Amino acid sequence: MLGRRAWVILLAVVVGVVAALIFSASQSKRYESTAKLLFKPTLIDYAVSGVTLQVPNQDPVREAATNLGLLALDEVRQRAAARLGPDYTPKRIKRDVKVSSSGTSDIVSITASAPTSDQSARVADAVATAFVTYQRNAQRDQVAAAADTVRRDLKQHLPAATATALRASLERLNLLAAVQTGGVKVVQRADPPSGPSSPKPVLNGVLGGAIGLLLGLGLALASEQLDRRVRRVGQLQGALGVPVLASVPRSRLLRRRTDFEGHDADAVEEPFRRLRASLRHGEGEAERRSVLVTSARKGSGKTTVATHLAAALARGGLANVLLIEADLRRPRLATFLNLPSERGLSTLLQAGVALGPEAADHIFRIPLGGGSNGSGPGGPEMLGFDALPAGPPPDHPSEMLESGAMRDLLLAAGSSYDLVVIEAPPPTLVSDAIPLMKQADGVLIVGRLGRESEPELRQLRDELERFGVTPMGAVANFSRRSNPYYAKRA
Repeated sequence: MLGRRAWVILLAVVVGVVAALIFSASQSKRYESTAKLLFKPTLIDYAVSGVTLQVPNQDPVREAATNLGLLALDEVRQRAAARLGPDYTPKRIKRDVKVSSSGTSDIVSITASAPTSDQSARVADAVATAFVTYQRNAQRDQVAAAADTVRRDLKQHLPAATATALRASLERLNLLAAVQTGGVKVVQRADPPSGPSSPKPVLNGVLGGAIGLLLGLGLALASEQLDRRVRRVGQLQGALGVPVLASVPRSRLLRRRTDFEGHDADAVEEPFRRLRASLRHGEGEAERRSVLVTSARKGSGKTTVATHLAAALARGGLANVLLIEADLRRPRLATFLNLPSERGLSTLLQAGVALGPEAADHIFRIPLGGGSNGSGPGGPEMLGFDALPAGPPPDHPSEMLESGAMRDLLLAAGSSYDLVVIEAPPPTLVSDAIPLMKQADGVLIVGRLGRESEPELRQLRDELERFGVTPMGAVANFSRRSNPYYAKRA
């Protein structure tokens, strides 16, 4: 699946990365700077007055939550906004400033985000300073309230000893108010950062690629589940209900080679030798003089299979083999074998010429080289087979293939040649091949793995059954290469 859908996955990854980079480029730069506060009661109140105003919290988790809550007070934001100027409001500070603590630590971080480096440091320091001032003033107000109470008591008529004790307490409270710190101090001022904190193109690109990869895998899996194309030999055999006689692997040699010889050709021709053996030595089969090659759709490779089958038959000792291209609508044989396209089956039928010496201008000899099949009255002939290409497309191809002239040509070919290979168009697309199937001794179906779908192949099987045609077998085209004897050479 990954191999077949690699382009979907790769495209999704590329789209994810590009989208993330475009998003990063569209965002304004933001800088972050952090100031840190230490919450630590100094207990100066007890040292000065003998009265504890700051009682340490015995629950560190609760104390940390309390500190964060104090920093989030709107009064603190108002003080910070007043320090920063008219461009800032408590609402903006709430949006641009994050307050956090590390577990139960007494240190709280104030992180500010701003469009410039200096501004981010300035905002973080302003919030830290505003909170320290708020805490100090709150403690001083508490001490001042106690001092006011002592002053009111001194205005009353009290014994001298009591009045002296109250004056001493008032003096200590005034001293405590002067040295009050609020139990918090700035331990780290914010430094202007050297680079922006956002956007982060590299990180965003990695995240975009990761998301694209996940989406690509999902799309690939969904496509695979919805894909009904046949990809394995067993699927092809099950859909057609006939045995697969040969598996032809994908090869560039099959597309470009027309001389059927050479060291590399030995490997790619082996599937056609197996097909030749199936045609000539099939168990319980009568001798076949003609075989029709067709497919469920165009582009399955029936021209290639039919041509190489004819070459394999000629190499296998058959003196006379004729290849007839009966696909008059989409002829390809002349191009494949470098033959003239102005003459062929259509011109032969239109001229009403019988198969014989008069048809020599329409039938072409395809030499194979590398030996002789012993044919010819005057001695050995160069190894090869005869080819009758389709010729120019006629106006009414179906009527031409169903004509008496076509039937006579096939009868004459069966008498003159050891074996006739007929390439015919898909019977599920056009009716041209139907009358030819009745005259052929066997029908061979070419299925291209990865192209035909199971419904298409089942439709072809049903169509053939409807006309009483039972295929002798199938050829799995574009299969995986699996022959160990040719693995190094092919």
